[in-house]
Amino acid sequence: MKITLLCILIGYVCGMFLTAYFVAKIWTGKDISEIGTGNPGMANVMARIGKVPGLIVLAGDILKTVLAMGLCRLLFSAEIGSAAGLFAGFGALLGHNFPVWRKFKGGKGVAVTCAWIILYMPFGGIVSSVAGGIITIFTGLLPLGAVLITIFEIPFAFLEKGWAAGVVMTLSFLIMLYRNFPGFIRGFKNQESREFKRARSIKNTVGCILIILAVVLCFWFDYSMIQTRQQTYFEPRVQQEDISEYTRVTSMKELSDEDLEVLFQQTGLGRAGVESLVRLHKMYLMKSIQQHFYTTPTIEVFSLQKVRHLERVSDDHGQKTVFVVEDGDIIVTLSSYCGNWRYGHAGLVVDSNNGEVLEALTYGEPSCLQPLGHWTEYPAYVILRPKNLTKEERAEVASYAKENLVDINYALLSNKKQSTIKKTHCALVVWQAYQHAGLDLDGDGGYFVTPYDIITDDDLEIVMEYGMDLR
Repeated sequence: MKITLLCILIGYVCGMFLTAYFVAKIWTGKDISEIGTGNPGMANVMARIGKVPGLIVLAGDILKTVLAMGLCRLLFSAEIGSAAGLFAGFGALLGHNFPVWRKFKGGKGVAVTCAWIILYMPFGGIVSSVAGGIITIFTGLLPLGAVLITIFEIPFAFLEKGWAAGVVMTLSFLIMLYRNFPGFIRGFKNQESREFKRARSIKNTVGCILIILAVVLCFWFDYSMIQTRQQTYFEPRVQQEDISEYTRVTSMKELSDEDLEVLFQQTGLGRAGVESLVRLHKMYLMKSIQQHFYTTPTIEVFSLQKVRHLERVSDDHGQKTVFVVEDGDIIVTLSSYCGNWRYGHAGLVVDSNNGEVLEALTYGEPSCLQPLGHWTEYPAYVILRPKNLTKEERAEVASYAKENLVDINYALLSNKKQSTIKKTHCALVVWQAYQHAGLDLDGDGGYFVTPYDIITDDDLEIVMEYGMDLR
């Protein structure tokens, strides 16, 4: 509680610097309260003094918010994490709107609020700010746009950051409504000056409705992406049981569908995986696979180029992995993400005996052969196999891929429609290998193919899964 109050206090002190007051004094020699609406904000300065001083006010209001949030995150992020920025930004809003040195008569806090929410929750903040800004342009009413920005930000805050952020954003809405309510009412009575000179029209009304629908769509997208992102590692659904009796199985005829379901729940092995072990006379590995399946890994997140993130196992858990793979099997993980989009990674087993996997890793690196062992570093993965191809046919696909799909340049936007195989990426190189055999391994059949599209393709069956729940 003390750190929270200290963050709010630091934000309040920074927020009390009313850039508009000082800009007005320098440009006109007058107090900002004597100019136009008297509001110490960008809109009033830009409309009554000029664009350049107005932009300076905007920059100053953004910078003081950045200063408050940056300082508090530097000092207190170890104790309260991103909440330091939340409370610092809220304090900056309070300081801007209610500065003690002006007898609590400050600005309306639109620029401060936009800077705060964009820094604190980029996706929701940008959507809310842009939507509010466009509605302001359509209607010419800044109070309406200002209030809508804070309304839009509330559900994003609850979704992305939790109840504490949602409550704080709700308070910011109440503050914004209080500071803009008189102008809000005057606007609907057609008495408020329209800074952007837009008259009411059916087109503008429809435009506003479409913007609100777009915000709802963005919220749905954010919700679906966060749900995906939260699915980092799934623990087994059922309690661990003794499966010793299955280690002595020598033929698939000894296993019923109920037995196969038990093995799947206890080891993550699908029918195809069990068949491989039976064929290789390695059912004795069942206990080791089960032990690994029920051991929860310690997960560490690494940042790649600051915007992409990769989850890795940080203990020796991965070293105990037993892979059940054959040539032509596909390995997919969703352990990498950008923002709230869990895009994942895929590879094709081209030599199971020597543990070689064909992968297209990242920009600037052509497709290449990687050791199967590095997949043990992922906290969740699934091994898939085409249902309707024989072992020999899958081996032919693997051989074709090894001979023709190595050293292909990486391009994220490469797609299924390109006429030649000059570019690829991790999911596409798998698709390209099996497309040569007449299979379209793409769950949604679209223009692009992603690791998730491969996972959802009906032509594939689970060989083995760990830390994922695909049923």
